[in-house]
Amino acid sequence: MSKADNSEDTPLTNRGSARRAAVLKASAELFLEQGYERTSLAQIIERAGGSKSTLYAQFGDKAGLFNTVVIELCQAAFGPLSKGFPDKGAPEDLLKEIARRFLDMLWGEDVLALSRIVYTEGGRNPEIADVFFDQGYEEGYAQLSGYLRAVTPGLTQYRALTLARMFLTMLPGDAYDRLLAGTTTQRTKAELNEQIEISVDWLMWQLKKTA
Repeated sequence: MSKADNSEDTPLTNRGSARRAAVLKASAELFLEQGYERTSLAQIIERAGGSKSTLYAQFGDKAGLFNTVVIELCQAAFGPLSKGFPDKGAPEDLLKEIARRFLDMLWGEDVLALSRIVYTEGGRNPEIADVFFDQGYEEGYAQLSGYLRAVTPGLTQYRALTLARMFLTMLPGDAYDRLLAGTTTQRTKAELNEQIEISVDWLMWQLKKTA
């Protein structure tokens, strides 16, 4: 088990903060370029500078470093989705905008590369998958469920969260699986737009049943 990142417990100097940022940047680049297994601490240090002793002191080991990178990448990628939703306008129109933002996020190069790493390494390192889903998808589900409760009086927290998970899972359909696998037949933009329409229609129907 990796040692926890102790950067929040021990204040860093300006130089230490800059060094930590450089390590995380280099790590993210290498992990996304090469995957988890093929990336070594020596490569990270060669690109970012510093020493193994400093890296171990801040992140524990390679797994601890990767977990920190995943958290930061998830916060950057899912951030636009989870910074709150618009509070004005017809819910149907706003949900379509949320859906487009979500699919744009999934199709981003960093999220795609990170997803491939997680699905490859998650079986061997479950904590990697846990961090990815807790810091990424679950944050998105929580934010969307909060919006659904705000626009639908009487919707319970449990049902709102269930609907949010089903909606965001329904949106990409098999398109994202095809993208991750690298098939020669990918879903078109028109097909994805149709999936948005159908998914929003379904969610609006569910909300009207509760209202």
